Amino acid sequence: KRPGERYASVQALADDIGRYLRNESVSAQASTLAYRSRKFVQRHKVGVAAGALVAVAVIGGVAATLWQARRASEQAALARTEAANANAIKGFLLGVFRTARVGDGRTTQDTTARDLLQQGSKSLLEDRQLSPAVRLELLQTLSELQGNLGVLDSAAALEREAIALARSTYGPRSVEFARTLAAHSLSLSQLGQLQESDAHALDAINLFESLGKRNDGWYALALYRVGTNAV
Repeated sequence: KRPGERYASVQALADDIGRYLRNESVSAQASTLAYRSRKFVQRHKVGVAAGALVAVAVIGGVAATLWQARRASEQAALARTEAANANAIKGFLLGVFRTARVGDGRTTQDTTARDLLQQGSKSLLEDRQLSPAVRLELLQTLSELQGNLGVLDSAAALEREAIALARSTYGPRSVEFARTLAAHSLSLSQLGQLQESDAHALDAINLFESLGKRNDGWYALALYRVGTNAV
């Protein structure tokens, strides 16, 4: 070794050996941050390991807290949206009752349920101020009521509008779109259009299955419709 790299005395060498055995920095090794850190860890393995576990636990706790807070915020936002939608639906339906006029001096009190549904359906088809979610729910509700009263042509018109709205809002591979197809297949069958009914029902079935939504009530109804159309 060069003279500068040699130990000045036997005692200096002994001291370095002692420091090495105690996992302390030795004078023969350059005192870099990485070297000192490694030696510190070697001397305090238990403490460093415990500290690391505490750090992991703290980070995990913070992450869990943030996740819970975000989920709570999302649920609160969903609740606000659903409440707003419910109010909008209520407002629309009340508006139909308030403004219904049939003619010949008759007002809402003299109006039949069928008249009100016809008026509401006409207003809904013309309305473009409602949000897509609210409008879709109203289309589905009024079309079902129209079908129950036997006004099948009006129900089918609302269902066609619902299909187009669900496709444009939620996409062609959505549960919402599949439900509108299944609903329309029922009206088409009642109208005697069995081939078109089967086509819509089969499209709904395939979509429900591809989405893993066989437990959806409309999936069962679509299967039932295909079966009854074949009888």
